Amino acid sequence: EISFGSHLEYLPGVISFTQELQRYAVRQAGQGDMASLQVCRRLVDSVNQELLLCDFKNGPLRVKYDSLKYTVRTLEDTIFELSLQDGVSVDDDDDDDGVKGEGQVDPLKLMINREEFEEMRSTMEKADEEREKVIKACRDMQKASKNSIFDLHRGDFERCETQLQTVVSGCAELAAVLEGAPALRSAGSFSGVMEE
Repeated sequence: EISFGSHLEYLPGVISFTQELQRYAVRQAGQGDMASLQVCRRLVDSVNQELLLCDFKNGPLRVKYDSLKYTVRTLEDTIFELSLQDGVSVDDDDDDDGVKGEGQVDPLKLMINREEFEEMRSTMEKADEEREKVIKACRDMQKASKNSIFDLHRGDFERCETQLQTVVSGCAELAAVLEGAPALRSAGSFSGVMEE
């Protein structure tokens, strides 16, 4: 079994692969090779179908995914333009389940490991849940920090001390949670609380 790293490393590579397929397909289209163009389009469509199920938050992975839409569009436009030429036939018999005709299996549909993509989606959903928890906890601690400053200015030292103790204990708990998630630690919310 080969390890491909995290989904944050693997998915951009998969998307870049589809862009390379697009370049190859356009070259093949220039030579009139409709079969290669169709194979590339079906593979890119399969990847796109899997990635459509992901909930990408704003960030580099979302931007990278957005480029896949242009890859799909370019391949579809290229196939359409070739279909307008005389003597070029377009064979467009795709099924979403990977089965063609009388029990024949489309190997391109089977090249996409759906379980692997499902696992990555699950990992991303868990990471998003953790991120949301961290952001909420940081927001609460930042509010308590600001309130302690206001209490200090008002001369309410007892309440100021209570607020600060809450922030210190909350930051200690959060730092322990973030020990295993360096991306969340440096994302901005935690550093903002520490600054405050």
